[in-house]
Amino acid sequence: MSGNCIIGRQPILDRNECLYGYELLFRSTDINEADVQDAGKATANVIINTLASFGIVELLCGRKGFINVDLDMLMDEVLELLPQEHIVIELLDP
Repeated sequence: MSGNCIIGRQPILDRNECLYGYELLFRSTDINEADVQDAGKATANVIINTLASFGIVELLCGRKGFINVDLDMLMDEVLELLPQEHIVIELLDP
């Protein structure tokens, strides 16, 4: 994995097909597609880059952001850095 990444935003629509939020996804800048070999590292990369580089408010444009986490990441303290008013945590199936 390179040291750089792009944050993908997958639109999430409500039942009226209006934009509700975005699923935030890791993308490697080397290939510009999902190349996830370690889901925990990919999630941590999304969180770190969102907070450090992009900014939650700017990235989400007033919408909710959804981040997939596995059980290990769910117990990680890094999630405490995320603003609860903007981020929804999605627990992946084991």
